Amino acid sequence: MRLSLVDIVFFEGVNHLRPSPLQTFRGGGDRPETRDRIAVDDLYGIEAIGPPVPFRVGLSLLEGDLREDFDACLRDIPADAELGTPGAEALIAPGGRLEEAHRLVREACARDYQADTIAANLLARKRPRLVFLAGRGVACQFGQPGPFMQKVHRRLAANDGELRAALARARAAANLDEDTVSLVQALGTILGSRHGDHWDSDRAGSKCPYDATVVLE
Repeated sequence: MRLSLVDIVFFEGVNHLRPSPLQTFRGGGDRPETRDRIAVDDLYGIEAIGPPVPFRVGLSLLEGDLREDFDACLRDIPADAELGTPGAEALIAPGGRLEEAHRLVREACARDYQADTIAANLLARKRPRLVFLAGRGVACQFGQPGPFMQKVHRRLAANDGELRAALARARAAANLDEDTVSLVQALGTILGSRHGDHWDSDRAGSKCPYDATVVLE
């Protein structure tokens, strides 16, 4: 049976929620003093959830060729922008500044097979209310390849923000707040946690029990 995101959050959300290390490590990447530039703690912060930024790329973001262009992208993306709210669609549109920032890091990490993941995690650290992270487990549940940002944005905005309201209730029930896990990070955490590690069934030749079980559109 396929479930809606609202139903998943309502029935399962509170059991899967926890603070986001992207937001809690050293005060978060969007704190006022560093929100429009990369700091050393941003490079450490994303290692809590995925692959590290290659040393040469991190150095370039801190003080090299990448710094000026990447920081300029960040300045054009408001730190308080939220997926699912008015104005966010323009920020995540193809050819926009978010895509440009992602491209800069992805191309700099081109020799790393996880370049897309590194770029996405770094942007989620800097703009945790805007960037939706979708790992393999999330893609499995949606039953389709990414990217998902625009589709998730529309889902969060639909029905007068019904999904956003459900996420806010689940977050409050888990005794968490906006400073520890944003709504969009909460959604990614819930989906990733409920899927868990079911790749063994894939390797054994059987279908993952969570494959295509979530309605995205």
